[in-house]
Amino acid sequence: MAYDPDFDGAIVKRPGWAADRPMDRPPYDLWTWVYLANLPVATFLGFLAAYGPGLIGMGLGVAGLYAGGRWRCRANPRAVRMVSYGGLITAALQIFPLLQIFAGILGIGAASALGQHHGAEPMGTLTAAGALIATLVTGIVMISLAGTAGFFTLAVRYAVSPSFRAEVAEQTGPFKL
Repeated sequence: MAYDPDFDGAIVKRPGWAADRPMDRPPYDLWTWVYLANLPVATFLGFLAAYGPGLIGMGLGVAGLYAGGRWRCRANPRAVRMVSYGGLITAALQIFPLLQIFAGILGIGAASALGQHHGAEPMGTLTAAGALIATLVTGIVMISLAGTAGFFTLAVRYAVSPSFRAEVAEQTGPFKL
């Protein structure tokens, strides 16, 4: 418990909230901005594959992925921070959206395998459930790629920057990234 002389009383910290360790604070704002930065190309490509009732499934998938990320912000802030750093890289790579196209193909493939894609291949239409499946699979693939990029970014930064190593050791203890 800390003491604040301005208010003449003790400051009680919330359980699970490490205000003195910035790496442990839930990165809600970071997650929100990186998530929004990664939406433009994926949303545009999603509109090409899902229309009508498929848009409902796509909207539910986008909202579900965002809510899952917000939940992870509280449950594991360091992992979300790492995914967010990699998400900045995937957002920048939207200029040449090969990752997004690849992830979308996997998502539509999963929906097709479950019988939720109707019409002539490849430009059929997704049902609401198919669009939900495609959006979730696409999002999970992109979040996995962002996490991988974030891990390697932090590993390289840790390897080449003594000041970053000292900062990490101070905030997390030794031998943790």
